[in-house]
Amino acid sequence: MSDYLNSFGWSGAGAGATGAAGATGATGATGARDLLSVKTINTATYSALPSDEVLDVIYNGCVVDVDNLIPIGGKDIIIKNSSMTTITVQTNQIPPYLIDKSASAIVNQEDSVEDVTNEGGIYAGFPTGAIEAGEVVVAGADTGTVYYFYMATVDDEDYSFGSVQISGAGTYPLGHDIWRCNFAYFVTSNSTAFNVGNITIRNAVTTSNVFCVISTGFSQTYCAAYTVPKNSNIYIDRFTGNLRGSSTGSLDGYMWYRAFGESPRLRFPFELQYGSIYFDDIDYLMKIPERTDIVPRIITSSANNLVAKFSYRLLKEKI
Repeated sequence: MSDYLNSFGWSGAGAGATGAAGATGATGATGARDLLSVKTINTATYSALPSDEVLDVIYNGCVVDVDNLIPIGGKDIIIKNSSMTTITVQTNQIPPYLIDKSASAIVNQEDSVEDVTNEGGIYAGFPTGAIEAGEVVVAGADTGTVYYFYMATVDDEDYSFGSVQISGAGTYPLGHDIWRCNFAYFVTSNSTAFNVGNITIRNAVTTSNVFCVISTGFSQTYCAAYTVPKNSNIYIDRFTGNLRGSSTGSLDGYMWYRAFGESPRLRFPFELQYGSIYFDDIDYLMKIPERTDIVPRIITSSANNLVAKFSYRLLKEKI
C-alpha cells in the first residue's frame, strides 16, 4: 500500500521536500504522480507516519476503498492514518472523466488493414498539414441540427461542442477551423426519425480529410479514433471486442498510435476470435500523452466480410 500511495505523491517520499513532522513542507516539484497532480499539502496536522498505516481515504465526504482506489480530481482528499491525524491533498480543479470510444468495421481478407470506424478504410481524420476550415456534407433530405465535438487548433486544451443547422442535401460551412473531430450526432424535430443519408464532417479545402461520418439510419457517429488535447493525459483502462461473419474467423489488431510531431507506431496488440469476447481489464493504466492520435487498427484477417467491434475506455486528466 505504501508504494501505491507513494506513486501518486501522497506521502513524504513521493511528494518532494515534505519537511519535518508538523512543519509545512514545500510542494513536490516532481514525484511519480500520473493520475493526481498535487497542488498543496496541508501539513498543519500532519504527522509523518508511514502511508501503509492509512485506514481511510475520504473523497467528497465518502470513504473510498483504498485497495481499489482510482483518484478523481476536483475535491480535497483527506487521508486518515491510525493516529487519526490527517493529510489534505488538494487536487486539480478540473476533474478527470471517463470516455468510452467504440465502433465497428467490416474487414476483408484481401484488404485487411482497416481502422475501426464506421466510415471504413483507413481513418483520414488525423491531418498533419495546415489547419483548414470545416464543413458538413449532407447526402440525404435531412433537416435538423448536427452537433459535433471538435478541436480547432493544436493548442486547444479540450474539445468544444459546435452545431450547424441543415436543411436537405448540400454542403454547410461550419464557420471555423477544425483540427480534430471524432464524434457527432444528428437531431431532427421528428421524434421517431433517424438520418436518411450520410452526414460527413471534413475539411473544406482538403476534402479527403474526413473526420467522422454519421451513417444512414444511426443519427450519430461510431468512430473509435481519439486525439488527446493539449495539457491533458488519458489513461486507457479497458479494451473489449468481438467479431462476427465467420464461424472460424479471426482478426489481429493494434492501437495505431502517433505521438505529436512523430511517426506512428502500432501498440497494444489484440486478437478477435469468433465465439469469444475479447476483454482486457488492464491491471495498470496505460498513459497516452497530450496531442497523441490513437485509433484501433485491424492488420490481418482470416476471412472476408468479418465485422470487428472494438471499444476502449479511457480516463482523461487535465494536467
